[in-house]
Amino acid sequence: MKLHDLVEAIMDSVTEAQQRVERQNISNLLQYFDHDPERNSFSPKSVELVIPQHATDDQGEVIMDEQGAQTEENRVQVPLIALLQLNPIKIRDMAIKFDVGLGEVETLKSAAGSGVEHKLASMMAQDPCRKVMNTDLGGRAGFGLSRKGRNAEVTITFESGELPEGYLKVNSHLMKLF
Repeated sequence: MKLHDLVEAIMDSVTEAQQRVERQNISNLLQYFDHDPERNSFSPKSVELVIPQHATDDQGEVIMDEQGAQTEENRVQVPLIALLQLNPIKIRDMAIKFDVGLGEVETLKSAAGSGVEHKLASMMAQDPCRKVMNTDLGGRAGFGLSRKGRNAEVTITFESGELPEGYLKVNSHLMKLF
């Protein structure tokens, strides 16, 4: 395996992991909305809360009786999403340790032609060849000789991300409705 292929594969894996985390965050958010396929829209799931409040007269004064201030029930539809604290997560960092045998260095010549890379190399008076290092993930060949086999230590650290601005705006709008 070429070293650059190994590094590219690791980078692609980290990118895929972050995309999966993002999809999970969206999935978690969508559970608080009902989907209307006919209108292709979402509306917030809500619960009705009964909130006691002081009864007032036409002038806004609290109505009193012999037990004190009169109360009345105020029924409010509250979106479920406004009642919870979302904690989206994201990958903060990732560390990978593994044994790799470093093999031969190959010189790969670019195919002659009119490709952009070839033209750029010619313009810069560079040889359009590149050097590539071979690796042995089993650690059985070359420099860095090891007999441990394909052992790797992977550490991924997640952290709580900030709420997206769009969520904050939707939540602020919903809070104003009740």
